[in-house]
Amino acid sequence: MQYNNELFELIWPGKKDAIILADTQTSKSLKLDTKDSFSRDGKQGCADSENIYIEGDNLDALKLLKKDFLGKIKIIYIDPPYNTRKDTFAYNDDYSKSKKESKKLTQDNKNESYLTENLKNSARLHADWLNMMYSRLILARELLSDDGIIFISIDDNEQANLKKICDEIFGEDEFIANFKWNRVKKAPSLSGTVRTKYEYILSYYKKNHFKLFGKASYNKQAPLWHLPNKKQMLTFPKKSIRIKNDFLKGYYGGSYQVELFDDLICESGLNKNEVRIEANSAWGQEKILQYVKNGNTFEIKKDLKTLYYDMDNKNNFIAPSDIINNEECGVKSNLEASKELNELGIPFEYSKPTNLIEYLLKMVPLSDESNIILDFFSGSATTAHAVMKLNSEDNGKRKFIMVELPECCNKKSKAFSEGYQNICEIGKERIRRAGEKIKQDNPIILAGLDIGFKVYKLE
Repeated sequence: MQYNNELFELIWPGKKDAIILADTQTSKSLKLDTKDSFSRDGKQGCADSENIYIEGDNLDALKLLKKDFLGKIKIIYIDPPYNTRKDTFAYNDDYSKSKKESKKLTQDNKNESYLTENLKNSARLHADWLNMMYSRLILARELLSDDGIIFISIDDNEQANLKKICDEIFGEDEFIANFKWNRVKKAPSLSGTVRTKYEYILSYYKKNHFKLFGKASYNKQAPLWHLPNKKQMLTFPKKSIRIKNDFLKGYYGGSYQVELFDDLICESGLNKNEVRIEANSAWGQEKILQYVKNGNTFEIKKDLKTLYYDMDNKNNFIAPSDIINNEECGVKSNLEASKELNELGIPFEYSKPTNLIEYLLKMVPLSDESNIILDFFSGSATTAHAVMKLNSEDNGKRKFIMVELPECCNKKSKAFSEGYQNICEIGKERIRRAGEKIKQDNPIILAGLDIGFKVYKLE
C-alpha cells in the first residue's frame, strides 16, 4: 500500500513557528539582584550561594541558561499549566495567536503582555498550549546532560498530546514511564462520570539509559555464574570464598558448565588456597580481584554451581512502580502540600507535596553529588524546597535553578492581602522560610547546607 510520503505526526497551527522560536536568540539579559539574593547560610544581600532563582519568562531564561548550562542539567522537573480550559495562559508567545486573539488581553494586570484569554470553545485551545510547551521542551532537552532525565506533571486535558510531543522531541526510545501519582486520598464525589484520583508524571531520558531507584532490594546476594555470558577461566585468591567443607577438583557441570581445577580446601570457613574455576561468569578476572581487594568475599551455598557475591547496598535496589502513592512509596497527597505551605505561612494554591519531588529526585542515582536540578515552572518553589530537604537527609550537594514569571497575584487573593505582589515573591519567601526551618531542625549537622539563592531578573 502506498502512503504518498505521508508521515505519522501530531500537527497543529503554529508548530513550525514554535520550532523556529526555540532557535531564535533572545534580546533579553539576566541581571543579578544582590539585594534580593540570600547567602548560603540564609543572610539577605549576599550572593555566594550556588542556587539560582530567575524572575522572568522561562522561554527567554532557558535560552540564556544555555550559555553556562548547556548539557549540564541532571534532572528537570516541571509542573506546567494544565490547560483546564478556564484558565488564562501566563505565557503568551507572540506567534501563537492570531491578531484578533492577541487583542484579548486582561486589563486588570500590569503584566498584561503575558496574559491572554484561553476560551473553552476556541479552535486553538490545544494549539496554544502545545506551542507554549514545544519551544520550551526543545530547549529543556538541550540543557539536559547525556545522562539527564526529565519529569513532567500533567493531567488528562493534555496528557495524550504531551506524550506525543515528548516522543518527537526526546524520542520514543527515551520514554521511561507515565507515572500515576495518587493526588487525593478520597476522590470528590461530585463528578457524575468518574472520580479522578490520579495525575500523571511523564518521564524521559536524554540519551544514556540507567536503572531507576525504587526502593532497597530484599536480596543481599546475587549469583556470580550467569548465562549467556561466555565461559572463562577465573582465579580466586586464598581466603576469598566462604565455604563449609572441602571440594575436590573436577567437573561440576550444570547450566554454567562449572569446572574446578584445584582442590578447594576449607580452613576456618574460607578457602585455604588459591583456586581456578571455569564457568559462564557474569564477572571477569579484573572485577573479581577488585571485589576481593575491597575486602569482600564470595560464598558457596551448596556446591560450585551456587557461587554468590554480596551486593553493594548503595546499588542494591529495585525499579520503581509506575504507581506513586503513600502506601507503597510514602508519597503524600495534595492535602499534604497544603499543610506544608500552611506550616510555613505561605499562601499558595495547587502546590505539589515536597516528598513527591523528593521521591522523583531519588529515582536518579547520584553520579555526582553536585547534580543540578532545574524547574522552569517553579510556582511556589516546591522543587527548591525538595532539593534542600534531600541534601539535608543524605548530605548531598545538589543545586537548584528555579524560573518563574512574576505574574501578579489576584487582588482578591489571600497572598495579595498578605503583601505579596507576584508569584516570584511567594516562591522566594517559601525557599527562605523552608531553608531556615530545615537548619533549625538540624542546627549542628547541617552547618554547611546551602539554603541561599542568587536572584537574577530578566531585562
